[in-house]
Amino acid sequence: MFDVSKQTLIAFLVGLNLLLAGALLLSGDVLPAARAQSGGSVGNYLAATAAIDGQQYEILYVLDLSTRRLHAFAPTNIQTKRLEHLDERDLEADFRR
Repeated sequence: MFDVSKQTLIAFLVGLNLLLAGALLLSGDVLPAARAQSGGSVGNYLAATAAIDGQQYEILYVLDLSTRRLHAFAPTNIQTKRLEHLDERDLEADFRR
C-alpha cells in the first residue's frame, strides 16, 4: 500500500484537527441574549403555555411581575429546539388604554 511514516500521519492528523477546530470557531453561532432573573427576585415571574393552531409546539408566556411585562417565547426552528424571544408587551401601558 502507501509507504507513509507514522510521524507524517500524526502530523497530518494534527493539522487536520487544527483546521477543523478553526472552522468550528469561525462558524460558531452567536449565543442568544440571556433573559434571566437576578438572584434577589425569586418568585417575580409567572409562566404559562398556550397551544398554537396548526403547530406542533406551544408558545411560552412569561410574565415579569416586577416590570409588568409579558414575554413570548417559541421555537422558531424545530430542529434546533431552541426557544426564541418573539415579542414583549408592556401590560401596564396596555391596560391604561
